[in-house]
Amino acid sequence: MMRILFFLILIPALGFSKTAPVFTHSDYQLNLYLPTLQFRYEDSANQSRLLKTGYSLNFALEIQNQFITALEYNIQNEKTGNSSLSITRDFSELNLSAGYKVFRINMTEKNQLSFFGVGYLGQNKNKIKTELLGTSSVDESAPEISYGLGALAQLKLNIFLIEIDTRMMSSRSYEPQTVSVTDLRVGFLFEL
Repeated sequence: MMRILFFLILIPALGFSKTAPVFTHSDYQLNLYLPTLQFRYEDSANQSRLLKTGYSLNFALEIQNQFITALEYNIQNEKTGNSSLSITRDFSELNLSAGYKVFRINMTEKNQLSFFGVGYLGQNKNKIKTELLGTSSVDESAPEISYGLGALAQLKLNIFLIEIDTRMMSSRSYEPQTVSVTDLRVGFLFEL
């Protein structure tokens, strides 16, 4: 679904590809985002692949309108079970990403559609709370390294940003070890 949305943004924007080059007033831009929805395809308790939703906090720095570095913190909470047995999983992940702009479509001086290739490196941790007939236990995993590659589509409209970020991430703590992750972001940019 997210990949279809990604291409629906791309197709109408292709008509704007013959405009003037982008004019920037600063070599650095700080991108601040509202809390973001994140979608992951992971295995559930019954071993079927499900779309799971989490949240993400992000900020990024664009350098010379060509490179982007970002820091993101992802959280996901899920609870399964019934009144006698319940399992709660709290997942947290901190990622650093770096990207390079591979294609840009200039619409006006301050409006553009850009596509980045992005690499990710970070760590994640799981905290699992099990309750059985009123007795609870908490297990916390050791931090695991996560890494991945992906693509980012970024639409700049003056100071507003709309982004779709899709990637494949790997870690030993994921179920399965490689998962598809998609973020939808809305934010603001500030020239430094």
